[in-house]
Amino acid sequence: MRQNRRQFIAASSAALASTAFSQGSTLPFLIGGQSQPLMAKGKAPRIVVCGGGWGGLTVSKHLRQLAPDAEVVMLERNSTFFSCPMSNKWLIDVVDTQFLTYEYLRVSERHGYRFIQCEILSVDRDAKRVVTHLGWLDYDYLVLAPGIRYDYETWFGNDR
Repeated sequence: MRQNRRQFIAASSAALASTAFSQGSTLPFLIGGQSQPLMAKGKAPRIVVCGGGWGGLTVSKHLRQLAPDAEVVMLERNSTFFSCPMSNKWLIDVVDTQFLTYEYLRVSERHGYRFIQCEILSVDRDAKRVVTHLGWLDYDYLVLAPGIRYDYETWFGNDR
């Protein structure tokens, strides 16, 4: 019997998943290794900022200025920040999209802190460790700046 492409992909996925689950792994094994450190910890105090947006960007920049000997690391799932307060000018075509968007990596390089794009899975306060889908990161100080997420479906319904 000859398999078509759909059957092959389904069988391969099932085999991969069954192998992973039989070894006691969870789904993020497909993305990265949670059991490995993201960065080695040096002697300088490490400040980890969980989240970007206005809060994460501001605190990362100012912590780097106020504590130049500290290692400041910002963790954020998105690669780009979209500035909503000026979006009304974009709506009436006064500014273009480039005026409203900022790449986290470019901003971090300009201000001297480290940016890692990753999904934060958990925070272990007792061990002073943040676990991401890429691995874990130990910290001395932790700042939580989760920001907000708009839920337009709740506000406007699904019938738009």
